[in-house]
Amino acid sequence: ILNEYLLLHGEAKTAPPIQRPAAAQEASIEPLARVFSYAILFVIALTIIFASASYLKNRRDRIRQPKARVAAVKKALPAKMPKAQPRKVPLKTAVKEPAQQPPAITIPKNEPIIVTLKVKRNVMVQAARDGNVLFRNTLREGAQEIVKGKEKVNLAIAKIESLDIIVNGRPLPIQRKGSINDLEISRSGVRIK
Repeated sequence: ILNEYLLLHGEAKTAPPIQRPAAAQEASIEPLARVFSYAILFVIALTIIFASASYLKNRRDRIRQPKARVAAVKKALPAKMPKAQPRKVPLKTAVKEPAQQPPAITIPKNEPIIVTLKVKRNVMVQAARDGNVLFRNTLREGAQEIVKGKEKVNLAIAKIESLDIIVNGRPLPIQRKGSINDLEISRSGVRIK
């Protein structure tokens, strides 16, 4: 007011405008921001309450539906059900297929046992000679492995149809499919355990 009076009478010096302290400016903004943040929190809380109420209502309805179905089935059934009588069914005798005999292979004592594995498709194989495990690997298609033993060679094969087995230059025909846990090739012959 004093500045205005002095301006009117020409004696006024231009004084800088009065500035409020920074704390006072923040104090005027702070209540507004606080009210705004409370309003946002209130809206979020209401959204959560309504969403959970809707979820619980839908869940309750889903739980009640099976009870209504059971009631409808009970109404459709007769009051007294006859007891089930056991039927006599003739038993079928299981027909056993004759066990496949591995081919007879004899190897002279002066020759080592040489087993060649020719891989037709990827297959997991474990090979052991004379009781010592040589390898346990997945053999890739087109690969060829040779296992030499003095007394015996043992093979564990995941899919026998994925391999051609050659023993001392002669193919070993095995008609079986699937896995073989222990195929033993020795001087006395071939044995599938």
